[in-house]
Amino acid sequence: MNDAEAAAYVARVLPELTPAQSQFGRSVWRFETSYSAGWVALARKMGAPEPEVFSRVNNWGAITAIDPAKGGTRPAFFMRDRWWRIYETPEEGLRDAAAQLFKANVRAALGKGDGSAAVHAMASNKYFIEPGISVSIQERSYKSNIAKNYDDILRSTGEPKLLTFGASTGTGLLEAVTGALFVGGLLALIYTFGSGTEGKGDQQS
Repeated sequence: MNDAEAAAYVARVLPELTPAQSQFGRSVWRFETSYSAGWVALARKMGAPEPEVFSRVNNWGAITAIDPAKGGTRPAFFMRDRWWRIYETPEEGLRDAAAQLFKANVRAALGKGDGSAAVHAMASNKYFIEPGISVSIQERSYKSNIAKNYDDILRSTGEPKLLTFGASTGTGLLEAVTGALFVGGLLALIYTFGSGTEGKGDQQS
């Protein structure tokens, strides 16, 4: 799915999103999973015997799952030290990714056109925060990656610029690591920080 196709798909599945929310969401999902297509590349990188199977996980937001051994009952697969949700359809996966992302504080920031504040809100929600690593470093690197994907989307689709991210605040070391390992964002997240399981995992009890 290219950027224009993703824009049309998101508009169809999530018509309630404002244009700014759609642009921001697509920047997040492009970075994290390449619109859910990045799982195949990650599976190949990890040496999975049948990587094409991962084209059907429909997980747009790198949403984690509860370990079945600890009571998790929803469809999931194990990769790189954690469980990840499997969704029956791409629409289901996209809707859950949106529900996990667009909390009230994120929506408020996007309503002001402030992409930096939206990323800060995500950090406050622990959307991408991995314990044991500086929150400010994680936030700066994540913001830099989202801003880059945002600019790439606008160049690709010709959409108007509705959000600002301020000056780049990524650190050189983390930028180099994420750039070298980038495969749909997932390797950047897992190898640099982990997946950010605190704020966007399965809420099943």
